[in-house]
Amino acid sequence: MNTKKIAVRRNSFYKRPGPVFKKWLLFSTFFFIFVLSLLTRLSPIHASGFRVARPDAISHLKHSMADPFKYASSKLPQNIKSLIAGRKIKSMIVFQGGRDACAQYFKSRFPAVVLEEFADHYADGSKTYLFKSSGGGFYIDYRNYGRDMAVHKAMLYHYAGLPHDKITVITGGSEENSVFASGVAAAGPADFAIIGYVRSFVRDFTLRKLAFERAKFLKEFLKDSAARDKLMRSLKAAFILKYGIAGLKDEKYKAVKDFFRLASASDPSLFFKKSSYYFALDDAQDSLLKICPASGGGLESWPASGFKEILVEKGFKYNPVGGRHSFKAGEYLKSAFDIRRFDFIVKGGRRARILITKHPYGEQAGILAGELLASGVSRVLFFGSCGGMDENMAAGDIVVPEAFYRFDENGRFYGPAFSNHIYRHFKDKKRTETGEVENSFKLRDYHVSLPSPLIETAQALEKFKSKKITSVDCESYYLFEKTFPGRFVSAFFIVTDLPGKPNTLESFDSGSAVITSAQMRALDFIIEYFEIEDAVVY
Repeated sequence: MNTKKIAVRRNSFYKRPGPVFKKWLLFSTFFFIFVLSLLTRLSPIHASGFRVARPDAISHLKHSMADPFKYASSKLPQNIKSLIAGRKIKSMIVFQGGRDACAQYFKSRFPAVVLEEFADHYADGSKTYLFKSSGGGFYIDYRNYGRDMAVHKAMLYHYAGLPHDKITVITGGSEENSVFASGVAAAGPADFAIIGYVRSFVRDFTLRKLAFERAKFLKEFLKDSAARDKLMRSLKAAFILKYGIAGLKDEKYKAVKDFFRLASASDPSLFFKKSSYYFALDDAQDSLLKICPASGGGLESWPASGFKEILVEKGFKYNPVGGRHSFKAGEYLKSAFDIRRFDFIVKGGRRARILITKHPYGEQAGILAGELLASGVSRVLFFGSCGGMDENMAAGDIVVPEAFYRFDENGRFYGPAFSNHIYRHFKDKKRTETGEVENSFKLRDYHVSLPSPLIETAQALEKFKSKKITSVDCESYYLFEKTFPGRFVSAFFIVTDLPGKPNTLESFDSGSAVITSAQMRALDFIIEYFEIEDAVVY
């Protein structure tokens, strides 16, 4: 465990460490813990707007997660988890605000206490820092922008094994995060903005663009009837060679045949706009590469040679885009906050710019949305994950709520707020179309945002059901607290977990096929909502 001393109060004891200093330091640390504990129990600290709280209000309630310990432990740094397990933490203080604000707060109120910087790391190797007392015993978790993040951290420590009476939350500090303003300013003017899965957007828009270009190439190739007939003969022979005559009854054989008919008859732009077309191309490409590997001269002999004009090692051929076969959607911007700049061709042939940012936590989503709207974008769309509480919901479902509540750690409801623009858009779409909408989504009445998933106790779920709430997250309510005339804010979600059921949040796998498929399907709604026709690639 690496520690590094930071600015401390100058005194003769500090200059000349020794037995007297050590005894004094232990006494001052004990006195600090005692005073802070006393203040917490008797009255909140009101100075400069700060308040002290403890997460004991819900610590005794049955949780809706199957294993809240597993979830909480996965979110905490390694050394801190070891200290909790070894019962070596006397007090954990969660401070709302950044490093400098935290240091100033404790220096002004407890000048005798010497703080050190405590370096730690997460399971993935990423680093983090806390403060700790030189005398040992208490730790301070800072860099919690917004009250919700501070409350969430406190709940993580508690469910990871730290008793609630050893946890103190100091709220009322900074809610602003300067990286939002600097990141948005660095990105420059834009037409629209999305708060969502930045990396999945880069991946999926690139794949959709590739599908568009491959479909264009195939459509042109299939116009030649002789070439088309040769291709179909090769396909038939390849499946017989691989699986025998039974191969002609294989579902994959039928699917590939149907795909070539689809590619021949369809507007290639549909392979960009609609996930059903994208998946048809991707599946056909995968099936062909399995029976006729294109690497190592695999396309030189019959029947694989019949695919030589359309297939290469990585899939179907396509013509260079801007003179390049290698490209990606989205332009990376060097910034303290993860934000990408995407250019698209939208309806009418106009070029539009969309900024896509990662998700901040809790009420920070509302602050980020405010920065984006203030920069001039006309629409902000929040695309997040949620817990699904409707009996008919499953992981991977896409949910569009009409109105949003907030529910705090003390069991209070705020709202509802009714202004989800994308809900009105797709409700009108369902009303005008017959039957089920392709790539169907779930329109629902109410959604709720919490400071932490660890507030989803069984008791809380009953309260949600009483208000007909069917989905839950930690951010979206804050998007609708403020309004900007002539601007629109929207939110929709992928269901990732089912609170109160075996498939709860601690078992969530962001890289699972269910979630990556849902992210790809969600592009359909984004493409339609912003009227995107094509992607500009880099």
